[in-house]
Amino acid sequence: MFGKKKSFQAPVNSFIGQHTVLSGSLQFRGGLHIDGTIEGDIFSDDEEALLVLSAAGRIHGEVHVANMVVDGTVEGNIYTSKHIQLAAHSKIHGDIYYNFLEMVGGAQINGNMIHQPVLQDPVALTHNQSVDTPSENGNILPPDSSHNDPHPEISESSS
Repeated sequence: MFGKKKSFQAPVNSFIGQHTVLSGSLQFRGGLHIDGTIEGDIFSDDEEALLVLSAAGRIHGEVHVANMVVDGTVEGNIYTSKHIQLAAHSKIHGDIYYNFLEMVGGAQINGNMIHQPVLQDPVALTHNQSVDTPSENGNILPPDSSHNDPHPEISESSS
């Protein structure tokens, strides 16, 4: 009705079953479907990679992938360079860094959603992230702008 729905190109060629618990970092290419539990970080440097987390799936760690469909629980930050879909049963306890986000009713996010038009190196972002800081009056100032106050104090001169 509003346009063509995005379809993912990567075929799912790896599967982690519902009663499987994997501890440690996981790196993959292509498509990965998770029904089980991952206790560690997940990485893919494949620009077409697809990670599918079913309603039964859980991830305790960071996720760095191009495309992701979430219907389960993630406890950690998610970094997607292209596309993320949050389905009705998804529960995110962490920040989401995304280029394109789709979310349906019922999805829960307990964290920030940060739009990144082009995320060239999501791993570097976690280590070199510049953080906006609040000024004395509560306004958010970008880094290195503390001396560029748009409202300098006006001193009264005596006549």
